Amino acid sequence: MRNKAITIIMALLLTLGLAAGSSFAAEKTSYFIDDASIVSSETQKEIDSRLADISKAQKSGVYLMTTDDFQGMTPQEFADFVYEENGMGYGSSHDGIILVLNYDSGDWAISTTGSGISTYTDAGQEYLMENVTKDLREDPPAAFSVYADLCEDFLIQAAKGKPYDVGNMPKDFNLLIDIAIGIVIGLLIAYAIVKRQKDALRSVRRRVAAKEYMRPGSLKLTAQNEQYLYNTVDRIEKETSSGGGSSSGGSTTHTSSSGTTHGGSSGKF
Repeated sequence: MRNKAITIIMALLLTLGLAAGSSFAAEKTSYFIDDASIVSSETQKEIDSRLADISKAQKSGVYLMTTDDFQGMTPQEFADFVYEENGMGYGSSHDGIILVLNYDSGDWAISTTGSGISTYTDAGQEYLMENVTKDLREDPPAAFSVYADLCEDFLIQAAKGKPYDVGNMPKDFNLLIDIAIGIVIGLLIAYAIVKRQKDALRSVRRRVAAKEYMRPGSLKLTAQNEQYLYNTVDRIEKETSSGGGSSSGGSTTHTSSSGTTHGGSSGKF
C-alpha cells in the first residue's frame, strides 16, 4: 500500500514537472535568434524582449534571426524551414513573420505565414527592407530596432482593415519635415526680398487717376479698329484602359517542402 502511494505521488510530481516545464518553454520562446553573434548578449535580450512585447500585444509573431549558414538551402527555403521547425507564429494558422539575415553571404529572406501574409504585402516587404538594410552593416542594433518598429506599425495598420500596400504606404515623416522646413525658409527669403524692394520704393507715391502717370501730349490715337486674328483649340486624347495596368498589390505566396503556404521575399544587403 505504501509503495502504491509513493508511486502515485511520484507520478503527480512528474506530471506537475512536465506541465511547469512546458509553461517555462512557452515563456522562453526566442523571438530573436542571433546565431551569427552580431550583437552583445545584453542587446540580444533587449531586442528579443521588444519583439516579444510586439508579438504578444498584436497576437502575431515577429521574429528575427542572424546566421552565417543556410545549410545548403536557398535563403527563402531556409526562412520557411526555421519558421516551421521552431513552431513559430500565433494560433492554428501560425500568424507571423520572420526575417533571416546571413551576414556571411549578405542575403536576407522574409517568410510570412497565416495573417502575416496579408499584413506584410509584397510592396510592404519592399518598403520594410528598404529601411532596414540601410544600417544592417554599420549599425545592426539600429536596423533591428527599425525592423521591430515597422513590423509593429504594419500590424496596427492591418488591424484597421487596410494593410500597407501599393498606394497606401507609410508616410515618410522625415521627408515631410524636410519639405516643410524648405517651404518656410523659402517664404522667409521671399519676404526679405520683397520687403527690401518695398523699402526702396518709399519715395514713390500712389496717384489717384491713371492719366496722372501720362505725360501730356505723349499719346495720340489717329485710328482705332479691331481685327480678329485666330483662335486656338487644344485637343487632349482620352485615356483608354489597356487591361494591363499597374500592380494591384497584395501578396504572392509559395508552398514550402512541408506543404505550408508562405508569403515572402529575399534579397541582398
